Amino acid sequence: MDAFRFIKDFDIDEFSSIMAVGGDGTCHEVLNGMMLRKDKKKLPICFIPNGTGNDLCGALSLDEFETGLNYFIKGDIVKIDIFKALL
Repeated sequence: MDAFRFIKDFDIDEFSSIMAVGGDGTCHEVLNGMMLRKDKKKLPICFIPNGTGNDLCGALSLDEFETGLNYFIKGDIVKIDIFKALL
């Protein structure tokens, strides 16, 4: 829950991107924190796989730590859909 609160509340204007290092829980917290910002500001998020499952990173072909870093260093951006499904 710390990553969620941090991303939701920090001063986003001083940064050009966010790097999330961890597993699916960290990715979930960072994405949700970004989406629930009161100011609606957004930044690109770099995911670095360092958890046990890493399903999101695997789906994005970020199977290794170095792959994520290389995308970050080059500034490559891959857009993904974020959605909410209600049953």
